[in-house]
Amino acid sequence: MFYPGWENGSFCKYTFGICSSIQHAQAVAPSDYISADKAKIINTRPQNSAATMQLIHYGELVHTDIFHRYDWGGDKDNEAHYGVAQPPKIDLRKISPTLPITFFVGK
Repeated sequence: MFYPGWENGSFCKYTFGICSSIQHAQAVAPSDYISADKAKIINTRPQNSAATMQLIHYGELVHTDIFHRYDWGGDKDNEAHYGVAQPPKIDLRKISPTLPITFFVGK
């Protein structure tokens, strides 16, 4: 579940008009793998906000074309989290080449 007012906040600012389909995308429908009762239970439970932050961060990266840490929405908030007004860039050279990374792509 998105926080109240999400459709007017950072998420829509950075994801260019996909907000209207997000609520439908997060709903779980009954299928061969999920019974109608289980889907009902899943849909009544609050969803993890970490996924929301990940979507917002992805939108920021696409919008700015800069690989940086999450933008908390203002200089004060960024300073509280990072000690600087703008989110710091992420140096990909510091990621160990032995770190297993998986990339999933689908249609």
